[in-house]
Amino acid sequence: MNVVASGLLAWALARLGEKSTWAGLAGLVASMAFLPHADADAAVLQQIGAIAGSIASIAAILHQERKAPK
Repeated sequence: MNVVASGLLAWALARLGEKSTWAGLAGLVASMAFLPHADADAAVLQQIGAIAGSIASIAAILHQERKAPK
């Protein structure tokens, strides 16, 4: 395994230990579930909502939680 791949794997495993990552993954899955079910009238609003939810979820996944001061 090269340095980049091992670094990405270490980062991903570290992220899975934080609550915000799991909340972001749940939000991402939930927001993407609305895309195929939109009818013609509500499609644009549902897609905007799904995209906004996806962006917020990705931000939650990537945002590192602050450690509590000792």
